[in-house]
Amino acid sequence: MPSSLSNLVLTFLIEHKRRFLLIKRIDTEKNFPNYWAFPGGRALVGETIVDTIKRKIPGETGLKTKQRLAFLDTYSFKYSTGLTVLLQARSDKVTPNPAEVADFAWVKTLDDLQKYRRIPGIDNHLVTAAKALKTNKWIDIKEFELTQDKYLNR
Repeated sequence: MPSSLSNLVLTFLIEHKRRFLLIKRIDTEKNFPNYWAFPGGRALVGETIVDTIKRKIPGETGLKTKQRLAFLDTYSFKYSTGLTVLLQARSDKVTPNPAEVADFAWVKTLDDLQKYRRIPGIDNHLVTAAKALKTNKWIDIKEFELTQDKYLNR
């Protein structure tokens, strides 16, 4: 039976007043239980990036984010079949309601991040997001939707 999860993973750096939301994964999580990470997760099969954003951010954090995003990066690992898309979002709310996570914290610097037992490699995400704050290249969420008319260039 095929999985309902695709090979697309989205990671969100949710920013509020120049700080980024860090979440602690629950102890029943399959990968990296009890580790700290930035919110995110796999897209469902047939789900668009925008669908995944609208499902994962509120589901993991309880936060509503603004309708503008910043594309930060994509990456995959050797011998992996997945692709991760790194996006930045903004929230007006400072206190998340973490429905699917054990705890949360706001971090600003790499020194802040060092205090947490975190998934390896996420330090780079924070560096990338901090640089992106200076460029102010926000895109309306609708631009991420590849509708048939956009895809076929009609």
